[in-house]
Amino acid sequence: MRERRRRRVSRLGWALALIAADMTAASPPALAKPLTLGSAALRAQLHGTGIGTVRPRVFNAGGFPIYRGLRWSAWGAPAATALGINVPDGPYPARRVQLRAHDIGLCDRAQAYRRLKTRTRTGTGWSAWQMFDPRGAGTTGTSGGTLCLATGRTGSVAPVARSRSDDFLVPIGARDTGFGPFKEIPFVEDTAQRLRRRFGAATSSTATPGSSCTLRWSHLGITATVTGYGTRPLDACRHGTFVSARLTDGRWHTPGGIHPGTSRAVAARQSLLTCTRATCTVMGYALDLAGSECSGTSLFPRVIAEVPTGRVTALRIDSHSCD
Repeated sequence: MRERRRRRVSRLGWALALIAADMTAASPPALAKPLTLGSAALRAQLHGTGIGTVRPRVFNAGGFPIYRGLRWSAWGAPAATALGINVPDGPYPARRVQLRAHDIGLCDRAQAYRRLKTRTRTGTGWSAWQMFDPRGAGTTGTSGGTLCLATGRTGSVAPVARSRSDDFLVPIGARDTGFGPFKEIPFVEDTAQRLRRRFGAATSSTATPGSSCTLRWSHLGITATVTGYGTRPLDACRHGTFVSARLTDGRWHTPGGIHPGTSRAVAARQSLLTCTRATCTVMGYALDLAGSECSGTSLFPRVIAEVPTGRVTALRIDSHSCD
């Protein structure tokens, strides 16, 4: 009797095992994430539309040209094509446009179409294909650029070493100026006090002509400039308003991995504007552009990678409040 029960239990166990194996084999494989057109990180940096999304209906790199009404075909293939309308800058008629997304690869830690070609419908047919350059304010040229902050062939992009809570992050595309735990509040005095609350007592403070003060945190690689606005007397070193900061410690980094020590070539690939002493007071590359509170629609460099020679020596953060 016991032997029969053992055989029944054994048969039941085998039956359950076969059912489980059959269910496992029949279960569908995990679906990969769909390809995007570039990365969301670049979209945030450029304040663009459609970058980092799947089959975008509207696409621009933060300015003109603006492509609307896009209808994509063959998405997921080595090259995907879209038809739409090119909305130009100024009193010019819109034209039919064709976009071709290609160069699938690693784009800011995800697979995406990394490059884009465009051509416009003319009276005699289609124009020649041109590479779209997102870092040329949406202009096209013969070389073009990627729709990513960082690219790679295989694997994942090596992350920058970060502290707890990413305390050394310099945000790109943020609404307010900041670095690490410090966030600027435009037109609010006592920034110097807020800097000390975020980073501790300054290593040194030096009053400069014009009611300004230079604060340093040498162990963090921070040199910040604050100033006193208005006509009433003000101790800028104690109650000044943020103007700019220069970050030299290699731990400071942007989301795209630019940090003191990065090569010139890598910084150039992520730049939105090449800086000279005449345009930005320093040599290097603007990694982020933002409007001043008093400038209307004009954009100015907010985060600059200083590159006097072959490598980044500092990240400079400028206020976007009125001077």
